[in-house]
Amino acid sequence: MEKTKLTSIRLRKDVLQKIEKISADHRYWKRSEVINNLLLAVVSNFNDGQIYNMLCRWDWRNNVVKAEFEITKELKTPKDHLNG
Repeated sequence: MEKTKLTSIRLRKDVLQKIEKISADHRYWKRSEVINNLLLAVVSNFNDGQIYNMLCRWDWRNNVVKAEFEITKELKTPKDHLNG
């Protein structure tokens, strides 16, 4: 069983609405799981530069953004799996 830690964060209303819609559309995922899985996907699969660009909202909020996330059939090695 993975360990989790209770924390409190402030979410923008529009972001929370999108997360709640995802949770409603996929009732088997609780809101915390949706947030955790989205964050884990970002921090595990994007590099520091890409994450930094995501953090610089003032740079991308008015621009078209190209982001790609694709699950391949290639499997991670056991060592890679532990790290990501």
